[in-house]
Amino acid sequence: MKGRTLVTMCLAALLATSCSKGDPVQYGAGSKDELLLALERAARERSMDRFLSLTCWPRLPSSLKDRFRATTPGFMTKQLESVRFDDAKEDHLAKQREYKWNVNFLGYIEMKYQGDEEPLELPYGEFQGRYYLATTVRADREF
Repeated sequence: MKGRTLVTMCLAALLATSCSKGDPVQYGAGSKDELLLALERAARERSMDRFLSLTCWPRLPSSLKDRFRATTPGFMTKQLESVRFDDAKEDHLAKQREYKWNVNFLGYIEMKYQGDEEPLELPYGEFQGRYYLATTVRADREF
């Protein structure tokens, strides 16, 4: 359980980018399937702006936004093999109190890259009728 929480916290760092100084203009996707297709497109094009636009940017603290803009995740440099939903895995943040998701957790998206044995698991969820990649925030964070 502790290892899963650490991995989840590290996912926030993996969602980082070196995009333009402004916030992404359009956020998320209108459906789960659109989210999956948009994520696959962002990964295949290695587009950090597209990737970031899939996060719920308005529900991220400024410190995370700055970190996301300042670094480039290594997995965006690899060749994508496949992308799929994995909604069977449990929400590993549900039983702890320090962190929560910035959107309503629905499951994971598995991204398999050439040369990697294990897929990268990205949490995703829904907020106000749109679908986003989820990010961990401190549990005491008010939106």
